[in-house]
Amino acid sequence: MLRLAAALFASFGLAMASALLRGHRPSRGRGVGEDRPVSWLLVAWTGGLAIFAGLSSAIPPPSGLQVLWRATSGLSRDAALATLIALPLLGLTWRAVTVGLRVHNRLEALRR
Repeated sequence: MLRLAAALFASFGLAMASALLRGHRPSRGRGVGEDRPVSWLLVAWTGGLAIFAGLSSAIPPPSGLQVLWRATSGLSRDAALATLIALPLLGLTWRAVTVGLRVHNRLEALRR
């Protein structure tokens, strides 16, 4: 599954880089009020995700979680995995809340 994710990230990154090299500035298409174009920073970020997913697919799960198990005494394998899943979800939740508040504020400003 991680190899598929790495391949998808790599293909998205290559498609965005190809468009930027040809002089096109496609929109990210991320929703209401955010019509920002694709940038080289986004291409680099996507490339980093592809590398991370590719490296993660090469490391078996017990080895990947071993550092977290040793760093926190008494943490079971399932709890370590839950922690690794919960941290990015917390970041995504924070991002969703901040974008939602920004959209709400813009809508309120339009109503006035």
